[in-house]
Amino acid sequence: TLSGANTLSDDTIVNGGALAVANNSALGTGVLDLGAGPLQAAAAGLTIANHISLESGNSTIDTHGNDLTLTGALSGDGLTKIGTGTLTLAGTETYTFGTTIVAGTLVLAPSGVFDLTTDAAVAGGAGTSFIDNGLFEKTAFGGISTVSTPFTNDGEVFVLSGSVQFTGGFTNNGIVEGVLSQSGGNTTVTANVAHATFEGSEAAFSGHALALHVGDTLDFTDADLASFAYSWSSTTLNYGSGDHLTLSNNPVGHFIVSADPTSGVDLTLAPENPALQDFTGGGTSDLLWRNDNGDTGTWEIGSGLKTGGTSLGSISSAWTIAGTDDFNFDHVSDLLFRNTTTGDVATWEMQNGLKIGSTDLGIVPLNWQILGVGDFNGVGTGGILWRNNSNNDIGTWEVQNGLKTGGTDLGTVASDMHIVGVGDFNGDGASDLLFRSSATGDLSTWELQIGAKLAATDLGVVPLAWHIEGVGDFNGDGTSDLLWRNDNGDVGIWELTNGQKSSGTDLGVVSSAWHIVGVGDYYDNGTTDILWHNDNGDTGIWQIKNGLKVGGTDLGVVPTSWHVVGTHFDFV
Repeated sequence: TLSGANTLSDDTIVNGGALAVANNSALGTGVLDLGAGPLQAAAAGLTIANHISLESGNSTIDTHGNDLTLTGALSGDGLTKIGTGTLTLAGTETYTFGTTIVAGTLVLAPSGVFDLTTDAAVAGGAGTSFIDNGLFEKTAFGGISTVSTPFTNDGEVFVLSGSVQFTGGFTNNGIVEGVLSQSGGNTTVTANVAHATFEGSEAAFSGHALALHVGDTLDFTDADLASFAYSWSSTTLNYGSGDHLTLSNNPVGHFIVSADPTSGVDLTLAPENPALQDFTGGGTSDLLWRNDNGDTGTWEIGSGLKTGGTSLGSISSAWTIAGTDDFNFDHVSDLLFRNTTTGDVATWEMQNGLKIGSTDLGIVPLNWQILGVGDFNGVGTGGILWRNNSNNDIGTWEVQNGLKTGGTDLGTVASDMHIVGVGDFNGDGASDLLFRSSATGDLSTWELQIGAKLAATDLGVVPLAWHIEGVGDFNGDGTSDLLWRNDNGDVGIWELTNGQKSSGTDLGVVSSAWHIVGVGDYYDNGTTDILWHNDNGDTGIWQIKNGLKVGGTDLGVVPTSWHVVGTHFDFV
């Protein structure tokens, strides 16, 4: 029995007998090589900080009736726990064989990491249990790991490879990444095939940090869709009644809210939508209006209905609104202005539908025209697309944190080639360019990556009676599609996959009194809808799902002196 506070720095080796410790510093600072003999807790409430290497296949730790905490790492072979006391693991456990709980309780502390390697099992006899307050994970090997002791998850269970079957009972009070299923009284967590699903209560998620990627879903199992609300700023996701979690990888995209098929609310991260125009951060597109007298304002939209309105004041007619995008990476759309007299370029930063700041980006010669905005670098913030009217040169500005950080010249194009849209046509997370020839009707795209032209795709010739009216994801597959309208009023969609036309849908003929003035996700369902405005001032929305019209909303009549501010692409 070691009962003193020892200062040795060499390793301690146990090859037989039993080593009992009665002091937190009994082992000094070296590594404990635990072989055939058990490590025994000879006093209550001990905390041992040493790295312990398990050397005998299944080394034994005996708590007796005491509680023992290990804050150092456990490495090596396997672990057998005996004794009725509680053994708490607070370090990173990397041993490769199984774990056997003969008696008592094994607890993973909030700081602890327990990785099931080589499809290892956790076995437990009658009256034993495993309580997870930390990170219990399986990151490698595609087989099945079995946990036969009653298991309570008060922390995180992440299954990234294979599956873990809990045959002794599974109580989930925390977060689970993986697919949960029940069969014959057993609970199985299986690794997601493609996108990750994190499941837990609102309280379970609160305070945690997760790395979230496009396609991943947060399932709040006890949330109510009718009252669920969230906001997202930088790496912080606020939700519920004051709860929050950290998105540690600062992901790029926007959230789609939906009812979970089993229970609760799903929050799914979708690709950044360049057509979103969300001035409040609520997840749905809003409307931007400007009056002939210079007055400017927004309509906040929720579930296809107007839920509020904000006046932004009067703006000189010398300033045109050249586009909207998120220029400072706060997941809220901002306004881009151009002065038609001086060539000055500026942005208004928006939050909660209000202007919170402005940034001057400098003067650009007037022979350069702003044709659009988009995330041309795939970094999550809007950039500016330029064309020189004198020589047909095309270029982009990269904007980060509201400031210009760089520029790229993309070369010149023929004078008959017009930019008619911007969107992510190949699903790589960066905005691409859509060109059309005013001479032939030929349609083509330039795929961009890191702001540079990567490739070009010809989509074929379309009669010039058809015009591009918008770009958006009308079928919810994560890539941008094309919205067409014929001079006879017919409306149609081209669905694109991997940059190629994959199918088309005709939406019918609409009176020439109605004009398409915008596209956006006005119902927060992950697909782009169509905004209409009538010559008489009436405004309405077509709800689109899977490329088809599934509903519509009339937003009422607005005086004809008010105009919806949309994109400024060439009309070809």
